Amino acid sequence: MAIEFRIKVIKSTSGVMATKNEIVGYVDASTLTQFEQVLGKLVQKGAKNIILDCSKLEYINSTGLGLFLKYTDELRKIGGRLAVTQLPQATQKVVQMLGFDRDLKLLPDDAAALKWFGDIQTTTTKSK
Repeated sequence: MAIEFRIKVIKSTSGVMATKNEIVGYVDASTLTQFEQVLGKLVQKGAKNIILDCSKLEYINSTGLGLFLKYTDELRKIGGRLAVTQLPQATQKVVQMLGFDRDLKLLPDDAAALKWFGDIQTTTTKSK
């Protein structure tokens, strides 16, 4: 199976920036390494707020979902965040059944993710 990534930087009207990674295709054993390399490079290049747009995700295996969790933790360690948007409903149910929704931030769209990133930045700034 194939996977494609469409990556771009997006910005809210209030100035919150994020790196959006639209995932097209399948995250499975044949594409997992490629997917992890892409996420790793984004973090290495300084991306702190990452949106994984799953609107064109056709399939993801449990190892792929585990990778979402791994990068949620990686980004937290450096003061960043990972948001998963437009996850297909069937996959969302699996995420919820496994309890992954306690750690993954599932949001409906880019605007909600940018708002969440902004809310976190505001809270962090106020607590200093």
